[in-house]
Amino acid sequence: MKTGEFNLKRIVQGVAAVTVSALLISCASAPQEPESNEFRLTLLHIDDHHSNLDAKRQTLVWGEQEWQVEAGGFPRVGAQIKKLRAANENVLTLHAGDALTGSLYFTLFGSEADARMMNNVCFDAFTIGNHEFDTGDAGLAEFLQALGTESCPTVKLGANIKPKVGESPLTPNREWQMFQPYTIVERGGEEIAIIGLDIASKTKKSSQPDESTEFLDELETARKYIAEVQQQGIEKIVLLTHIQYERDKELVQQLPGVDIVIGGDSHTLLGDFSDFGMESDGPYPT
Repeated sequence: MKTGEFNLKRIVQGVAAVTVSALLISCASAPQEPESNEFRLTLLHIDDHHSNLDAKRQTLVWGEQEWQVEAGGFPRVGAQIKKLRAANENVLTLHAGDALTGSLYFTLFGSEADARMMNNVCFDAFTIGNHEFDTGDAGLAEFLQALGTESCPTVKLGANIKPKVGESPLTPNREWQMFQPYTIVERGGEEIAIIGLDIASKTKKSSQPDESTEFLDELETARKYIAEVQQQGIEKIVLLTHIQYERDKELVQQLPGVDIVIGGDSHTLLGDFSDFGMESDGPYPT
């Protein structure tokens, strides 16, 4: 096999359009053409980077040849996100959890390196994943305090995570002290709710949350906060989840108020990468 080298730069851009048509009825007898009021939202998103901040070498099959490529790395991700953000209007930049654990950056520096890289990208919202609890509630609290800056106030989400107030470092004085169940953002004159969910059973069983921290059912929690934002007149709803692809597909069938799901945890490759010899688990977007 012939071997060559090139840099693989890949970022996935999700675009959701919500269209509302209004028929204007005139006093005149002649019919008038309906006007279209289209709202277009661009979603830039990643998940499960697991402290992998450097680019990696890997072998891909392309054009019946094997290619040694340099792929990923947070500098490349950040550059592509900034490029896409500048080229589009009404952009949301989201991270669907598991920023931590998986490389020597985390082993040697804890969450500090990840927080710095993420602040450079500037995510609008981040949902807490199971591996964020690998060093207990105290470790997560340290990460959340470092995540976000005055010029880039990343919102941290976890609607179904319930640390014990007065006991957990996440809630030393009150509920929702270091993260919140949802956030409401404005883009193009439209209000959009983003609700965050973590995978309940897996986090409790395989990570290291404090014993007193509870994880509520994902479906019931989603229903609760969807109803809450709808009562505020908000109809555009994004679920930012860390509950796995199959669970996302299952939940969204039972949540008709949800427009978009950005998910993580299962490391599911979506899209057509057959030209590179890679198999995916579904189309992008699903």
